[in-house]
Amino acid sequence: MRVAAGMIAWACAAAATAATLQISPVTIEMAPGVRGAAMTLSNVGEHPLYGQLRVFEWDQREGEDRLLPTRAVVASPPMLQIAPGAQQVVRIVRVAGEAARPVKEDSYRILIDEIPDPRTQPRSGVVIRMRYSVPVFLDNGLTARDRPELSWSLACENRRWRLRADNAGALHARLNTVWIAGADGRRHDIEPGLLGYVLPGRHRIWDLDLPANARLGKRAVIHAVVNAGAVEKAVDVRPGSGGCGAGR
Repeated sequence: MRVAAGMIAWACAAAATAATLQISPVTIEMAPGVRGAAMTLSNVGEHPLYGQLRVFEWDQREGEDRLLPTRAVVASPPMLQIAPGAQQVVRIVRVAGEAARPVKEDSYRILIDEIPDPRTQPRSGVVIRMRYSVPVFLDNGLTARDRPELSWSLACENRRWRLRADNAGALHARLNTVWIAGADGRRHDIEPGLLGYVLPGRHRIWDLDLPANARLGKRAVIHAVVNAGAVEKAVDVRPGSGGCGAGR
């Protein structure tokens, strides 16, 4: 199952309504020995809110996020019915033991799907379903020295730039405010907000919305905020056979 990091929304017809569900916290982290955490869901709308919660193991394969069935973490209750202006506390419980698990970080995602109430839906027009994706990180014995260890590469494939980040560390990397400085000094903004995560021992690949003739040079500079810390890293640029203007 593929999923985008963050909130996903899609329309079943052709107009929109504002999301009425607020979630706190938006990221859940559990220290070693901690078996549970709480998440508060608030209905800020004018109608009852119905929803379903599911927990998946979160992995990354071939540069993309993958969600896999799991019983190691559960959410209770799995079904929601929240009155207007009310709140629902959901318990996130770690079920699997830690003794046989490697010293690293385990990653999960909670998918929260809003279920439209047929009594309040228009007979014609728009039906909006919102999906929220909340990351969950379980610490299985990390130390203060454990951190993400990122390496970057930038390549042109089929006249499209692709950015790859590999994480050789034991801790996830959360990437925000990512931009590239090319050889001509021009700034190319990639994502002003959250670009995504790179899990420990995994890699992520993003297709970039850059012009094919962008003059990045043979070595560009990646700027990013990684886990709240600013990072600036020179990266080799591989023009490949895609026809991009890396070496100009």
